[in-house]
Amino acid sequence: MIAAVGKLQQPKAFLRAVADYQLLPLPLAKLVAAALPGVESLAGGLLLLGAFTAFRRRPGQVGLYADAAAWIVAGLLAVFIVALSVNLLRGFPMDCGCFDVLGSHIPFLKSSQVTWGTVGRDVVMLALAYPILRKRG
Repeated sequence: MIAAVGKLQQPKAFLRAVADYQLLPLPLAKLVAAALPGVESLAGGLLLLGAFTAFRRRPGQVGLYADAAAWIVAGLLAVFIVALSVNLLRGFPMDCGCFDVLGSHIPFLKSSQVTWGTVGRDVVMLALAYPILRKRG
């Protein structure tokens, strides 16, 4: 949800970041840039709903909302990992356009030129979603 804030505050800058990946034709890049903040907000909202309904579950049971959020985030991270890796392998210098607002407060998440460390950060976040993806019901 927080990742979406910067994208919503600066839509033209985020569109430029999406287009800089050079993986999509411009009309599709515009669609992705418009939709991604909403998808990220949806995942964040589902995660919050999961946290608020946690008291109703037994220990070790993953709620429907947390499960849905984990699947959305895992899918997004998988796409991000591939897109970042492709551009690193092509040698395209670029800004990831990831955490504009949050990155100003937490240096680890600061948006900067893409490196293999950026890919590693996303792999770590994907690994954190894995326990939730494994638990059903």
